[in-house]
Formats: sequence, C-alpha cells, structure tokens
Amino acid sequence: MSKAMIRSMLGVVACAALAAPAAALTSLPPANATTLFDNFFAPDGSFVCGKATGLGSRSCSGVDVLFEPEPQITGHFSGAASITNPPTGGPTVTASLTASGIGVPGVKAQLDYYVTVLPLGTLPTAGLQIPLVYDDAGNYKGSVSNGALAAEAATAVSQFAGNVLVDHLTTFQNDDISDFVISSSLDRSYGNTHHVVFDFSDGDAVAKVSLLANCGIGSLNPAGMSGTCDATADPIFSFDQAAFDAEMGAHTCNLADNFQIAISAGLTASGVPESASWALMITGFGLAGASLRARRARAAA
Repeated sequence: MSKAMIRSMLGVVACAALAAPAAALTSLPPANATTLFDNFFAPDGSFVCGKATGLGSRSCSGVDVLFEPEPQITGHFSGAASITNPPTGGPTVTASLTASGIGVPGVKAQLDYYVTVLPLGTLPTAGLQIPLVYDDAGNYKGSVSNGALAAEAATAVSQFAGNVLVDHLTTFQNDDISDFVISSSLDRSYGNTHHVVFDFSDGDAVAKVSLLANCGIGSLNPAGMSGTCDATADPIFSFDQAAFDAEMGAHTCNLADNFQIAISAGLTASGVPESASWALMITGFGLAGASLRARRARAAA
C-alpha cells in the first residue's frame, strides 16, 4: 500500500471529532535568545552593558572612552534590543542604535527556536504530511554622517529532526540582507513566502528557526559622527490548507480545527494559544455553555 493511500486513510481518522487537547511535545528544545551590546562603556571605562540571554526587551546607554592623551569621553551611545513574542504573528527580534561622537558601538538580537505540529485530539499525526506556509520578513533602516553604518537582518528555517521539507526541494532556507555604508543611509527589506512540509511518515518532524537583527555604527574621526539604525526579523508560520486539501482529497479537514503549530516553550506561533492556554479556553467554553443552559432552563420554568 502506497504512502499516499495510507495518508488518505489516516485523514479520515485524523479529522474526526476532537477530544481533549494533546499535551505539548516535551522533546522540543528550549529557545535560545541572546542580546549583545558591543562597546558600551561607562565613563570610568567599565562595561555598562554586555551580553544577555533570554526573551524580553533591554536598553542601554553608554560612552566610548579614550585614555590617551588624557581620559575623556568621546562618544555617546544609546541602544535597545528586543526578543519578543507579540499576541499575533510570531517571535520577533529587533535591534536599535543611536550614536554620536567617536566610537564603534553595536547592538545585536538573535533567537533560535523549534517548531512542530501537534494534534488537538488524542489521535496522532503519524503517517500524515502537514503543510505550512512560512512567511518571513526582515528590514533595516538607518543613516550616518561622518562615519560608517553596518546593518543586517536574517531569517532561516532548517530541518532539526525527522523529515522537514522546505519549498519541496531542500531542508534549508535562508533569507538575509546586509549592508555597509560610509556617510550614507540604508533602507532595505525582504519578504518571502516558503512552503514547509512536516512529514510524520517516519516519526516526529521538527524544524529549527533562526532570527538575527544587527546594527553597528562607528567612527574614529576627531570631527565625530552621528547616526541611527533599526533592524528587525519577523517570520510567521501558518497552515497551508490548500496544499493539505490537494494531498488528502475527499478526506481533508480544516487543519486549524484539528492541529496546533507548537514551538519552543514560552513562545507562540501565529497567535495560536500556548498549550497551557488550551485547557483554560476549553474550560471557559464549558462554563459558558453551562451558564447558557442554566439561563435557558430558568427561562423555560
């Protein structure tokens, strides 16, 4: 029996009435989030900001100090980095930097996380191919006078475990832009759609997603420089219903009603509630239904 026939037969079962939500896949690795403020000093020459790990937003202001021929503050820097998970969309990394005077500050935000697909019911995804759309986006914008400006934004998705196909041909996809300019401005962006298939025919399938936003400004010219830079990487995963319909034929169903896009703990994909939230939502629906039935019963009496 061919894999296509097996998937079609499983489609009848997989799209049956829902049971309780499945627990989150505990084998998904945790997200790795890092922010870096480079060359942010205090007036005494000590670091005021360096490397930090974890999700969240951070800001820092500092100076660059030259000790020859005498101690003096020669540059002023202000930077911000965020690795956040908005209510809708997906995890986003952002780096921002403002600089003046003499110095070479930089701000970087980087995130690696992992994605799979889970059934909302008790029946497994085994044997199915679940297609997703991966819409990535990145941009940077900045300008500098009497100095140099470097910026970078990148998104990438690759196979981590099992069988994950990207654009039907490869298990790796990377979109990025980077520039280096002197006394000029930058304004570039990208936005591309890719098709990712999680093939559960041979077991669990997990993809790795990497995001990067990076800004750097610098000058050692005694006249001093001034500049600003903002960079962002922001991808979104969603179900590819049309591709699933074509694969399953008459046995298709609504993917969003039967499956959940699950990513590393603490993050949410495409506005889908985290696993712990599903139980609360279902409990809420149950209470609302019970309240409605009680009101109807009182009205009838």
